[in-house]
Amino acid sequence: MDGCHGRRPDPSRAAWLLASDEPAVRYLTRRELLGDPDGGAAAADAARDLEGPKVRALLAGQRPDGGFGVRPYSKWTGAHWRLVSLVELAAPAGDPRAEDALDVLVRRRRPDGRWRPGGAWWRAPGARPGSGPPEVVDWGRSGPNELLTLNALRVLRAAGSPAFTVRDLVR
Repeated sequence: MDGCHGRRPDPSRAAWLLASDEPAVRYLTRRELLGDPDGGAAAADAARDLEGPKVRALLAGQRPDGGFGVRPYSKWTGAHWRLVSLVELAAPAGDPRAEDALDVLVRRRRPDGRWRPGGAWWRAPGARPGSGPPEVVDWGRSGPNELLTLNALRVLRAAGSPAFTVRDLVR
């Protein structure tokens, strides 16, 4: 794999990432930065992905309903954002804890196949200070949101969920 300006990547530059206690970080470093997705070390890290401390933390505190005791779209703590993070960490499909969280995500899907936040927990641009965290991105207060829908479909696709089909992408 070519590095910057036709040079080959230098594995010694990635040593810190390869020394991580998080198997997902090591795997993604090998796969995406060093171009070695099929090597033995990459395969071993991928197989241990669900054992890593960050992945375990993302799945910790799950309730019997599959959620995490907060609104599904609560940034970084809700089921939606935890699932997005698991996809980013290349967590394999099929873990029962992730499947339960997927159920939460699927239940939030609108009949038209899109997602919306279902409420606002942040301050609108121009609102008085102190009324919540400021909103930087329009998360779709009045209707479906493109970013939530894109991330939800990415999660369903990565999980191999039957709730994701190519029909989701075409009219």
